[in-house]
Amino acid sequence: MPIRVFFSKKLTKNRKRKLLEAGFEPVDIPLIRTEPVHFDRSSVLRFFPDFILLSSRNGVRYFFSEVRFEDVSGAGFIAVGSSTADELIKAGVKPLVPDKFSGEGLIDSLSKFD
Repeated sequence: MPIRVFFSKKLTKNRKRKLLEAGFEPVDIPLIRTEPVHFDRSSVLRFFPDFILLSSRNGVRYFFSEVRFEDVSGAGFIAVGSSTADELIKAGVKPLVPDKFSGEGLIDSLSKFD
């Protein structure tokens, strides 16, 4: 009996090939849809944040679709996860990345700041 793996159309050909080689049957049925939530950028800017924490690549893209980097350049950015950090780096931001991707790891990272 084949084991079916559901994925979105964004699955790379290499990953699809690896699944097939491992005996899985990839089936293109996206189960999650990510949509941006539009917000008033002034709600971010009025607080003059010290840090902005982003926890996904999509979060980085959507955040910067509403807020210009110049408007928050004084804030530090925290990336939860390496792919989020990579996306921030693409956007020209050098993020702080906690050693552990947990609440405790975040507290440990932030405890180094005044």
